[in-house]
Amino acid sequence: MFLRRGELDEAISHFQTALNIRANNPQTHYNLGSALVHNNLGNALVRKKLVDEAITHYEKAVELRPDYADGHYNLGSALLQEGRIDEAIAHWQKTLSLQPNDAEAHTTLGDALLRKGEIGEAITHYEKALEIAPHSILTLNNLAWALSTCPDASLRNGAKAIELAQKADQLAGGENPIFIRTLAAAYAENGRFNDAIETAQRALQLATAQGDFALASKLEKDLDLYRKFSPKRKNLD
Repeated sequence: MFLRRGELDEAISHFQTALNIRANNPQTHYNLGSALVHNNLGNALVRKKLVDEAITHYEKAVELRPDYADGHYNLGSALLQEGRIDEAIAHWQKTLSLQPNDAEAHTTLGDALLRKGEIGEAITHYEKALEIAPHSILTLNNLAWALSTCPDASLRNGAKAIELAQKADQLAGGENPIFIRTLAAAYAENGRFNDAIETAQRALQLATAQGDFALASKLEKDLDLYRKFSPKRKNLD
């Protein structure tokens, strides 16, 4: 209740009290209830930006219940915030071994694999996520980006990238410059540089209007490429 209302200090105190009670009761210490409390306490600590402490509680949650898929997922997310990407990947893989149809976990794992340059595996997880949740805007966008910008020509698919990016842009109402940037990259991959320039300019206008100057700077660089009839070949920026 406290956590849902955003009362983080009260939530943390409540969960810590619950754990103290359970610690003195051996019949309930090693059960799902304790794992849930550790997980929820971890969630509250993450929201307070106390990620190291959160990791300790997520680790305890999955120690108590090794089959606790949400605990593994949350632990992976916290580990990624600390730059521990390989450990994060291992916990998301565990999540998927327990819940193979978790679209969000497939997408999150795909994002991490993309960051590591394991693009083929990332694409596989994005595709699986879309089989489960075909209207996931983030997954549509991220797969389109990978298919447009992958340095490995055998993995690129410009036509598919346009289809996915257009769908993501439409579902987002045409107001998200990140998704529009992806559509521009897909056009460039297909040699449609006039469309790429026009689309990137639209994304640039939106990014600037929204105060996202870091994204605007990236779009300026994209436009320089497209004006030279060169598609984008970097996956992360």
